[in-house]
Amino acid sequence: MIVIKAIVTTTAGMVRLYIYDGTNTRLWREVPVSAITPSASVAAFASYLNLALEPLILPSGYSLRASTHNAETFNIVATGGDS
Repeated sequence: MIVIKAIVTTTAGMVRLYIYDGTNTRLWREVPVSAITPSASVAAFASYLNLALEPLILPSGYSLRASTHNAETFNIVATGGDS
């Protein structure tokens, strides 16, 4: 599971996820971000990628990286285990 959660107001754009092999960085997924102004009654933007049907298996030395299309702040948490 990968959770993408904005901690500020968002504008329409993308969060991009990359796989880094120690030398090269390759685009893996793009997650669309909608424009949301969080408040007491409106939750901030969140997206959940369930990897049960298409698992992401990173070999030793590889890492998952992320970037934003717009200058906004997100928490991105990836959870999983050995297969």
